[in-house]
Amino acid sequence: MHGDRTVKFAQAFTIGLVHISGDHSEKSLTDLPWSLRDAVSLYESLNVSFNELATLPPEIPFRLPHLRILDLSYNRLKSLPDSVGFLFHLEELLVPFNQLESIPDSIIYLKVLQKLDLSHNCIKQLPDNLGKVTTLAKLNYLQIQTDTVNTASRIKTPLLPPIGATKLEPNILTDRITGLLYGAAIGDAIGVATEFMTVDECAFYYDPQCLEYTSIRRDEHRVRWKQGDWTCNADQMASSALIWHTFLVLDSLLRWAGVVDELDFAKRLVSWKRSGVPELGDAEGFLLSDLTKLVSHIISFRKGKNNHCHSLYGYTKLFLVDNGSLTRAIALGIPVFHNLSEVASNSVRICLATHPEEQCKAASVAISTTLATILQGKHNLYSCVDVDRLLDTVFQLSVKQLTSESSIASFKKCFEASCFEELQLNDQQSSSHPFKALSASIMALKQCTDYRSTISHLAMQGGHSSVNCCLAGAFLGCRDGFSALPESWVQGLLPKQRAWLNERVNSLLDKMGLP
Repeated sequence: MHGDRTVKFAQAFTIGLVHISGDHSEKSLTDLPWSLRDAVSLYESLNVSFNELATLPPEIPFRLPHLRILDLSYNRLKSLPDSVGFLFHLEELLVPFNQLESIPDSIIYLKVLQKLDLSHNCIKQLPDNLGKVTTLAKLNYLQIQTDTVNTASRIKTPLLPPIGATKLEPNILTDRITGLLYGAAIGDAIGVATEFMTVDECAFYYDPQCLEYTSIRRDEHRVRWKQGDWTCNADQMASSALIWHTFLVLDSLLRWAGVVDELDFAKRLVSWKRSGVPELGDAEGFLLSDLTKLVSHIISFRKGKNNHCHSLYGYTKLFLVDNGSLTRAIALGIPVFHNLSEVASNSVRICLATHPEEQCKAASVAISTTLATILQGKHNLYSCVDVDRLLDTVFQLSVKQLTSESSIASFKKCFEASCFEELQLNDQQSSSHPFKALSASIMALKQCTDYRSTISHLAMQGGHSSVNCCLAGAFLGCRDGFSALPESWVQGLLPKQRAWLNERVNSLLDKMGLP
């Protein structure tokens, strides 16, 4: 015990379970041993978790001056002594599952404190000057799974995840969600570079090793967007997908506190098509999906009917199956990520706003459930074995949307490809099919390579590259987090777009009760 400078008075596992259940054990400590309180010791770590401590002796900092780790988890502490500020070497202070009502202001003197766990207590407010502890890297204060008085209000945090929703720590989950949305937006903006090009044209105009917004060729198609701007794919994301379609979905979700309303989305889609996003300087929305164009022109969403897309069957079957609805599924993988059945149901509802075909529904469900499963944090996504397990779960959930044997066979192939080239993403006859975009995003995840190299490689395949890279960017951004995204691609987005997206990301995180 003296060799590693660690002293443990934590209870055994079985006793700990009894403690959690509310029962008491005769072996539990109600006070620290006098041997610790009467002499100066060189211990650097003290673990007294799963006991019955009601107070912490104020002399502890002077008896254990070298303490780096103090674990007081699962006790009956109602307060900490002011003298805790004299633990000048303390790096980790773990006090979850106690009865703390406040934290002493002296905590700001813990100049090397890196990890502070105050979760599952009765704390109503943190010290105003806690931010002065500049070394603090991890703070767990949110009581995401507790019934104590400081549980976040469901009015303020309607999307608060339930207990066991994810294995990710709150700060990591925040990074993943931010990375998901930014990853989709960046993928879309980079994908514009090669959209509708052949592989040979991509190779002629671009070097995949140094693909940047500034290198995007200006031609009759790409002149519609400024460098660092995203397309309608991103916009739908905020309205029910990600980028513009995604952002339309996101705005609808934020407006209705996470509740999916396909009619609200439809109205936003028509409004966006008519006038774009005025605060970003748009005059009108530019749609790439022929079916979405058709629906928005022929059907009036303002009548409050939700069968608008079904009425098109018999009007035309020329463009019934395309990828125009897929980017909406991006945002739908976030709000109730812990409930895959509800995620799938929400995706189908939003898909039906414009795309009733079962192949579109299956692809949308696959995208949203993939992202939701990633956010659950159960898989190592740089392990090919774990990626295959995740994708098997996604396949089983999404194939339920298909009834045709030929569609099921084609859908299965989306999960079996071994490289981008095999997918023939720029094939003129099928490049806009939803299974093409889904295959590309799945292949991006299966490659287990970094964001930049994977998106660059995918962009060089041409075809519907903005949609393909938008979806793949969401997958990879969700896997790696915002902190791992290429800095030049993040900073290269237009400032107004970044500020606009930041506002929505922060609003979403607030509703989920995340830091």
